[in-house]
Amino acid sequence: MRLIFALAISGIVLTGSPAKADGFSFTITNTDGNLSGTITGEILGLTDNTTGPAAQVLIESYPASIASIVGPGPIDATQFLNQLFNSFTEVNGVVTAGTFGAYNPQPGIFDELVINYGGQSTMQACGYACYQSGYEYVSTEGGFSSANIQPLSSPVSAVPEPSTLVLALTGFVGLIGLLRSKI
Repeated sequence: MRLIFALAISGIVLTGSPAKADGFSFTITNTDGNLSGTITGEILGLTDNTTGPAAQVLIESYPASIASIVGPGPIDATQFLNQLFNSFTEVNGVVTAGTFGAYNPQPGIFDELVINYGGQSTMQACGYACYQSGYEYVSTEGGFSSANIQPLSSPVSAVPEPSTLVLALTGFVGLIGLLRSKI
C-alpha cells in the first residue's frame, strides 16, 4: 500500500507544468497630444485565459522632450507611486481588454501612463515649469485598440517552478529508501 501511495504522489508531482508568463508590446501614436511621436513599451506577466494585473508595464521609448523631463527608459510604470488601474484580459494568447493607469509625482517631475482609460491612451510628463506652461504629452483616443497591443515577437520563456523539481527528487529518494527497506 505504501508503494502505491508513493508512486501516486510521485506521478502527481511529475505532471506539474511550469508557470508561463506572457508578454506583449504596446504602441501609442500621438493623434491628440501636443507632441508628435510614439510611446512604445511592454506589458509583462499576463496569464492566458485569465483577467488580472500585469507584473510589469515597461515604457521603453518616448519623444525626446519627455525624456528630457523623466530621463532615459525603460521606466517601470508598475513602480509609480500611485497605481490607479492594472487589469488585462488575455484569451488564447491575445489581450482582448485592459486598462492601466499610474502616475508618479516626484519633486520637479510628474509623469503618467494611461492605457485605455476613458477611451484614451496617454503618456504625459512635466517639470515644475509645466504647471504654468502645460504638460508635454502624447495621446490618442480610440479606446483599447488605440494602444495597439501585440504579442512579443520573442515569447517570454516559461518560469520553472523550483518546488516541482525538489518534490520530485524527494519523492524518488523516499521511494528508493522504501524499496531498499523492503529488501
